[in-house]
Amino acid sequence: MPAFNEEFARGAGAAIIAEEALDQESAPQIAALLKEQPAWSDFPIILVVRESGAGTRLQEFSPLGNVSLFTRPMNLGALTTAIGTALRARRRQYEVRNLLAERDSAARRKDEFLAMLAHELRNPLAPVRTTLHVLKLRHPGDRDTQTAVGVAERSVKHLARLIDDLLDVSRVTLGKVGLRCEHMDAADVVRLATEAMGARFAEKHVALDIEVQSARLPVSGDAVRLEQAIANVLDNALKFTPPGGKVRVRAEADRGEAKVTVSDTGAGIAPEDLPHVFDLFVQADRSLDRTVGGLGVGLTIVKGLVELHGGRIAVTSDGLGAGTTAVLHLPLAEPPPSQIETDNEVEAGGRLRVLVVDDNHDGADSLADFLSLTGCETKTAYDGVEALEVFSGFRPEAVLLDIGLPKLNGFEVAEKIRTSPGGEGVTIIAVTGYGRDEDRVRGRSVGFDHHLVKPIDLTAIGRLITSAVRSPRTE
Repeated sequence: MPAFNEEFARGAGAAIIAEEALDQESAPQIAALLKEQPAWSDFPIILVVRESGAGTRLQEFSPLGNVSLFTRPMNLGALTTAIGTALRARRRQYEVRNLLAERDSAARRKDEFLAMLAHELRNPLAPVRTTLHVLKLRHPGDRDTQTAVGVAERSVKHLARLIDDLLDVSRVTLGKVGLRCEHMDAADVVRLATEAMGARFAEKHVALDIEVQSARLPVSGDAVRLEQAIANVLDNALKFTPPGGKVRVRAEADRGEAKVTVSDTGAGIAPEDLPHVFDLFVQADRSLDRTVGGLGVGLTIVKGLVELHGGRIAVTSDGLGAGTTAVLHLPLAEPPPSQIETDNEVEAGGRLRVLVVDDNHDGADSLADFLSLTGCETKTAYDGVEALEVFSGFRPEAVLLDIGLPKLNGFEVAEKIRTSPGGEGVTIIAVTGYGRDEDRVRGRSVGFDHHLVKPIDLTAIGRLITSAVRSPRTE
């Protein structure tokens, strides 16, 4: 038995085993070993048995898997042919193994490339978005400036969304999305998603009607991911609905589920395209003018996120020009015990001190400029070592910290801040181009309180740094 294990591990092509070698101990051990084979492997065994009763013996050895039975006396020609067939089949299995390994390696390289690409694309977008906000604050009455800033902001948001879609579809299809589940009201998630999309609907002159039938729709899930799923469905409806059209959103309880229906009066879907709406990179708009844009990944992401929450989604249409309806189903959850929340807000004693750390000078300076305009006292640092030096003298209540820093990376800086005198109560917020789930998990492990991906929502920054004073860290 040890010899069999050793040769099997070394990559044997087949095994010829005499019946006498299979006793009550070795046969189950070989069967257990072969049961653990990977999906590509079907190890061939040529079993030599006594002639008497051979016809009834194959079932006895069936736990061994791929078994060919030969009886004594053997036909050597037939045995030679069987060995050759077994070895050819085993070579094909090894070829499949190598192809699978190459595929997995290519998938890993693709994920790494997309993560780095996203980081490199997000970095220049961040100072652009921040500078646009600063311009709006400094020139509130200049109509031309406000118009130009609005055009630029919409373009930045569109680019950021495309980057996020590329990364999300890779994570969702590979099952690498980590959910931060909690009890929530799905009705609130629907309201947040529709509010976030409201301005875009108004710009395109498409009516957006919201109807929430139930007072509460308690579900368990990741609020950010569910809002993303609903927003993607709304975005898809908006793309294919012309000006003057209407999109209706309805949320209700239905047979133990939260049911969210998004119906539009848009272009509809041809019957031959309907079975493929969730396929990756499939788009109904194949015209050269690319009127609706996009990458054809939105509904793929939605389906993956909804299924991760134990739900399902269906899309129906009566044909071209007849509009489309998407229905999301999520299992209702028992609401958690009611908790009485007390408001422990405290007044900030003076201006909030914020340290901005980013090796992109434009990004750090523009973000610090914006925060100064909102009443914060700010300082900047451009590498990890400088960040620790400035922190020790400045003693900020909040640190906005990039991860990809020279000298010391952001993870190392956050860990050192946490272990330094007074570092326990500081709010540390990652402001970075790295947005993978593993980056967020590692960030939490070293002391980050929040993780924002560039280009960031500056209103979110305002809320988070204010919470640094209102809810000091106690861990």
